[in-house]
Amino acid sequence: YADDNCTNCGICKDVCPVNNIILIDGRPQWQHRCQQCLACINFCPEKSIQFGSQTLKTQRYHNPEITIKDIKAQKE
Repeated sequence: YADDNCTNCGICKDVCPVNNIILIDGRPQWQHRCQQCLACINFCPEKSIQFGSQTLKTQRYHNPEITIKDIKAQKE
């Protein structure tokens, strides 16, 4: 889920490799195809995407050599 810190930027949707996230009124909604790659969680600039209570106040990481642009290009 996306908590109240979500700014509706859509990065979560952009980085999802299986197009599992749709935006409804700007807010992410997950469908039923999640592969649990955690890209949406780790690329969220506001750390607003949570996986239950497991990710609350935890560090986020993504490879600094991989950009959002790189991920979006792979999906095209």
